[in-house]
This record gives sequence, C-alpha cells and structure tokens, in this order.
Amino acid sequence: MGCDWRVLASESGKLALSEVRLGLTPTPLLVSRLAALSKDPRAVKEMVLRGRTLRAEEALEAGLVDELAPEADVAARGAALARKLAKSAPAAYARIKAGLNAPFLDEGLWSRALKEFHEVVGGAEAREGMEAMRAKRRPRWED
Repeated sequence: MGCDWRVLASESGKLALSEVRLGLTPTPLLVSRLAALSKDPRAVKEMVLRGRTLRAEEALEAGLVDELAPEADVAARGAALARKLAKSAPAAYARIKAGLNAPFLDEGLWSRALKEFHEVVGGAEAREGMEAMRAKRRPRWED
C-alpha cells in the first residue's frame, strides 16, 4: 500500500488484510496509510477488523487502488506508469513524496508499531491462529 500508484488485476484481483483471523494485527502504520488512502472508511474497517477480502472493483471504489487493468496487462501497465514517473524531476518528486508521507514518518509511530508487532507475534492469539491455519481448523480463541 506504500506504492505511489497501485494497479490491480480487474478479473482476479483481490485486496485483503486477514491478520485478525490469525490472531495478528496489521501495523498501525499500514492501518493509518489505508485510512488516509481510502474514500470509504467502512471498507478499511471491514478489512482490518473482520478480515474481509475486497474484490478489485470494491478496492477501486474505496480508493485503495488507483486503477484496474486486465490481468495480462498489469505488469505492462505498471512498467508504463514507472516510465512516466521517471520523467519527473527527481529532487522535486522526492520532496513532494516526503510531504505526502510526512504523517507516516513520525518516529513515535514507528516505535509503537515495532513494540506492538513484537507483542502480537509473541502472543497466545498469534500462536493459536498460526497453529489453526497449519492444522486447517478454526482458531479457538480464549476470552
């Protein structure tokens, strides 16, 4: 989601953050980025809180991808966008990107994200979620 432009295959493309179903959490940085990108906060909440998968059209409508392309053309479309962006003045482009990304570069947010990541990955819910996935069964969450 940190890409400048996001192209998704229109026929088969899907976007999901299913961490919650595995006892994990997406990083606060990713959640913040998704919320900033989205035109539909409900879609983001459904992805991160329910583990819902969005179809390509839903991801486009929510503003989480910039365009859809036929599956066979996704790589070519991405390369064409890269060539177009490469024609920009590099220093100006970098300064603009720095401004756009400033809210996500807060040192406190990075520190909190790293701390939370270690707490979650080392926790009982993550162990149960991963074991359930390996065993191809539903997780048994404890209250």
